[in-house]
Amino acid sequence: MRDSGGSSGTGETPQTRSVEEAHRPPRGSLSILERKSTGHIADEKQRFIRKEFFVKMTSTRSGKWSDFMEDYPLEYYEFFVSFNEGDYYTCHDLLEEMWMTDKGNLFLKGLLQMSVSIYHYEYGNVKGARLMMEAAHEYLQAYRPGHWGLDLEHVYAFIEECLSIFPKDIDRLPFDKVGILPKLPQLVLYLKD
Repeated sequence: MRDSGGSSGTGETPQTRSVEEAHRPPRGSLSILERKSTGHIADEKQRFIRKEFFVKMTSTRSGKWSDFMEDYPLEYYEFFVSFNEGDYYTCHDLLEEMWMTDKGNLFLKGLLQMSVSIYHYEYGNVKGARLMMEAAHEYLQAYRPGHWGLDLEHVYAFIEECLSIFPKDIDRLPFDKVGILPKLPQLVLYLKD
């Protein structure tokens, strides 16, 4: 029997995760429902978004925040923040929310697949990560060299490096063995003018 901390009651960390646990965000991350119901987290993200994109806002248009925010959906800005924080589960939710309103948008689908790929890799699903990253590579191709203020050449270098790093002889590892996988490079996303 497990206690609320996820241990087996013996003080040992369980060696396997149930299917239900494998699809939850990492401990310490908020689910989409928690994120939406937690006002102070949203306020902190808004402050961060405003700070990060202030330079663009003041160098273009009238300098009004409302004019700047009309460029892209709010979820797109939140995606940048979540991605750079390493919260790929939330990236999935944000991108899916936008993509569901425009299923023909392969740009959003490509970013979604890239985020899901990294999430799968962090949990030992190497085959799933490889397949999702290959799909991202394909979906984003038509939008190169850039789209919606994102330098896709920068993203493509990351995708291609990940594809070269993913072990070809491993499909899945138990969660407690994920640490033996080669580390992925870090990608920092930002908007360009």
